[in-house]
Amino acid sequence: QYHVEIEIIIYWSNEDNAFIAEVPELHGCMAHRETPEKALENAKDAIQFTHKYFSITSQCRFATAPSRR
Repeated sequence: QYHVEIEIIIYWSNEDNAFIAEVPELHGCMAHRETPEKALENAKDAIQFTHKYFSITSQCRFATAPSRR
């Protein structure tokens, strides 16, 4: 087993009217909730999902369709 530190940045978004928890190391991985604690909890869930997704997909072979150009 290994230990990895992942940065999570939490900030308030006026546009979303919520706290955002953003994970810079995982492009597009973020969560938003009404409290910083809930946003952090959701971000941790998103990190775990992302890790499981890439662990599974790294073992798969993907077929690509030919370009229709």
